[in-house]
Amino acid sequence: MKKEIEDARIREQEEAELKELLNFCTIPTIEDFSQFIEEHRRTWSMQKLGEASYSEVYAALHARTKQSTVLKIMPFGRKDMEQASIQDISNELKISKTMMRFDGFVDVVGAYIVKGEYPEHLLTLWDQYADLKESENERPDFYDEEQKFCIVMLQNGGTDLEHFKLKSWREAATVFWRVAKSIAKAEQAVEFEHRDLHWGNIVLDRKKSEVSDMIEKLSLQDTKEVYAVNIQVTIIDYTLSRARCGDEGVVFSSMDDPALYNGRGDYQFDIYRFVRNSNQRRRSGKPTQRFDWSLYVPRTNTLWLHYLAERLIREKNLTEPRVVGSGSNTRAASRRGGKAAAESSQAEIDAYRSLDLVFKLIDPRKRRFGAGKKAGGGVVAEIGTAGDLVAWGREEGIVYE
Repeated sequence: MKKEIEDARIREQEEAELKELLNFCTIPTIEDFSQFIEEHRRTWSMQKLGEASYSEVYAALHARTKQSTVLKIMPFGRKDMEQASIQDISNELKISKTMMRFDGFVDVVGAYIVKGEYPEHLLTLWDQYADLKESENERPDFYDEEQKFCIVMLQNGGTDLEHFKLKSWREAATVFWRVAKSIAKAEQAVEFEHRDLHWGNIVLDRKKSEVSDMIEKLSLQDTKEVYAVNIQVTIIDYTLSRARCGDEGVVFSSMDDPALYNGRGDYQFDIYRFVRNSNQRRRSGKPTQRFDWSLYVPRTNTLWLHYLAERLIREKNLTEPRVVGSGSNTRAASRRGGKAAAESSQAEIDAYRSLDLVFKLIDPRKRRFGAGKKAGGGVVAEIGTAGDLVAWGREEGIVYE
């Protein structure tokens, strides 16, 4: 009898959560998955774009308007499978709609709940992707007619940072500071923490214009303002994020899954452990074994910004400049192999220095995080937020707009 009562209570709770989720969607009813895709195929051409642990991502191009949209498709609600809960999906959607108000965060075009087996057309696109890139996910042909999915349609912000070709240190520095400024504004406005800002969750699009093309070709000036202004930077994916979402209050997802902290061999995995340690310290002032992910711990944003600086410096195949002369004879040399590089402008050297200073200042592996000497002397107070970092960067004159 107790089990029956408990099962009934759980069903009632899940029904209430699903109703709440539908209220945040474009259409407050559950649609048939295959019919939904077939209807949109009439005006869209589609291909699989990427994947995450619990989702598949497709790109859709409108035949008439040429508008490019991303479809993030997430199965949810099944306890017999490893997938998101109704509450997880609801939380991500709430945060997504909150963050789209701010520059630098992806726009939500629409959200839908669908039900049924995985459509044949999407399976075909999935197979094409797997043939080219060897998918790490299991082919999604095992879902039955009772499976529910959330389809979130997002503005296509471009190519993720991992696969985007940066041309210069000036572009790299611009990308970094645009991310940092977006996060800083969101901290102040809604106490935002991303908590999973790896380079797959930063997308870039090179927006060409006649003015930027002319400046780049003529090289009329040698200032950091001239370069990289044509790159649009967008932050995506709030699966693990935390924010204050208006009347909804604080919205967050748990980061208690042990699998998050078991990875080795990539700095990204270290950052997850630093994030967990930051939550421990914020909760009681010293490490404990309990976590409260509802707490606002903006230091996690500076942890991910250090990761971003590390990726830009070490993983984007940019030659590290080093001053080997002075005045008009200033040149850049590569520390890789000791060979001299082509002559480098002072703007390139300054841009690299901007990232290098940040990397050293907020390195969480240092005993005192985010504290050190100013470039012109003196001591920097501890950097506890993205806002602190941007303020420090502006004081030093190294922020790229």
